[in-house]
Amino acid sequence: MKKRFVSTLVLLLVALISIWYYFSPLQKDSAIELIENDYMKNSLIHAYDRPNTQILSESLGQYMQYLLLKGDADRFEGQVKVLKSHFLKVQGPDTFVKWELGNQTTTNALIDDLRISETLIQAGHRFNEPAYTQLANQIETTLLKHQFLNGQWVDFYDWRYKEATSVLHLNYLDYEPLKRLQLLQPTKDLLKNAPQVGPFTPELYFSKKNEFKWANEKTVNMIDQVLIARLKFSLTGRIDSDFNRFITEELQEGKIYAHYNRSSKIPSTKHESSSVYALLLPIVSSSEQSIILKRLNSIHTVNPSSVHVFDVLNKAIETH
Repeated sequence: MKKRFVSTLVLLLVALISIWYYFSPLQKDSAIELIENDYMKNSLIHAYDRPNTQILSESLGQYMQYLLLKGDADRFEGQVKVLKSHFLKVQGPDTFVKWELGNQTTTNALIDDLRISETLIQAGHRFNEPAYTQLANQIETTLLKHQFLNGQWVDFYDWRYKEATSVLHLNYLDYEPLKRLQLLQPTKDLLKNAPQVGPFTPELYFSKKNEFKWANEKTVNMIDQVLIARLKFSLTGRIDSDFNRFITEELQEGKIYAHYNRSSKIPSTKHESSSVYALLLPIVSSSEQSIILKRLNSIHTVNPSSVHVFDVLNKAIETH
């Protein structure tokens, strides 16, 4: 009788501890723990866990995306405070976002601003916070005023010199905010006119000359190419056939590398990129997803001194 009582008591204690642990407000997932314990200093996310590394609006926006996916309203609110207190530059009616923290920074980055504004819009609905929607509208109003010029986007605006660049990285365009803003058609037209060499697409578009150019004359960065492929997939509902064939062939060989020679399609590095694998997941077949997940999980992404936070957050977001 005594043994049965003790066994029952032990089981009850285990159950109570499990319930407490599951519902504890201190419960964190591995990505949040890694970000907050190693990359974050005084609420600011650093590119690496080492001295004097960049603090980017890119990282802030990615972390906001992840917190939204997790439904973590408190942490999300904390990052909005970071955005307001450190990254925003209000100049008259305009609200700019510094692409990098620093007193000398006088430019933004379209891709980061679109990511942040879209996340704020979604969070405004999910967390019932109209202030998030209002802030997103302020950022997007400024973007449309200064960076949507003659029917097409450009990368950044310099508020010190009051001048916008004339170049656009195609991988800076994000489908969801463009759809919401009802500005998909200019992007469709742009990609339709973009020349393609085998599986690869030129990354740069110069609006003043109506000219496409490669970011590098010899090699392509696969992160850029995958982002462009994702944009095409979102616009058309299917992956580009040449790009799809290239990815399939590389996976059959065992790996997708971070950089390739543009002409020969031979890898120009021995390194893989966890971001390439993570970003590919939504646009490949289920069988290829399985292969990609194995490769993704084989890449070491828990050393903050050598792994960029961009890779950590891409993996967390895309495998959520």
